[in-house]
Amino acid sequence: MNPQSWSVASDDYLRYAEASTTYFAEKSVEFAHLESQTDINILDVACGTGVVAAAVVKLLSPTVSLTSTDYASGMVDVVSSKAEKLGWKNVKTEVMDGMNLPLSEASIDAVFCVFGVMLMPDGAKALSEFHRILVPGGKAVYTTWASQELQHLLLNAMAKTKGEEPQGRPWVRSWADLEFCKEQLVAAGFENVSGVLCSGDMPTDAENLDEFIASMTRNPGIRTALLKDMNDDQITQFKKELRASIIEKYGEQDVYKFRADANIAMGTK
Repeated sequence: MNPQSWSVASDDYLRYAEASTTYFAEKSVEFAHLESQTDINILDVACGTGVVAAAVVKLLSPTVSLTSTDYASGMVDVVSSKAEKLGWKNVKTEVMDGMNLPLSEASIDAVFCVFGVMLMPDGAKALSEFHRILVPGGKAVYTTWASQELQHLLLNAMAKTKGEEPQGRPWVRSWADLEFCKEQLVAAGFENVSGVLCSGDMPTDAENLDEFIASMTRNPGIRTALLKDMNDDQITQFKKELRASIIEKYGEQDVYKFRADANIAMGTK
């Protein structure tokens, strides 16, 4: 995966992923218990289309300063446009690599990374970077997928397309485990490590179902994990199998709500 592939996916994320990740972003911000804090500097790593920024603006003091970062410039551009349009005066944006942050030691009060660490080539290095840039007493909060109904449907569709038996395991196995996520924080030097399993829904309207499915085949993470060896004909078949699996499981619905569980892990420097 490269930055350009995620930049190209920014429109899909804006249309489909935000509805799935907004809830978990808010829960992550709530988990940090920063409501009483003012005049602090917060960093959002792998910001995507800005769900953490929206949560910070909604839940925290307007005097906090947030820098939304992503290594994909297209994602950063989306957040910049949102901040200007919605009047997020305390939000600025910058292109940054979460594994090599161009920030000084002890310069940030809190770091958030929602559904980003698990996709990085070296998530452990990112956590070490979070620890390096935090002030003493600063908090790092990150979120990973634990399980998703949609994930199982994707695996089932892939198996049917290839004529194989369905796989029952997630493609990012280690980060899907809450205890593993907490252990990684300890290994990075964090203390007072805690975590919680959070459940929510990933909704999509029935009228957008086919385009939602098509967006799955354009998602860089899914393409890398599941579709990289498929030709165009197989991807077309995959979309048909995924649609059939969704209808078989849920029937005809006005809104499809795919259940999902996420790990939220936090540590203090």
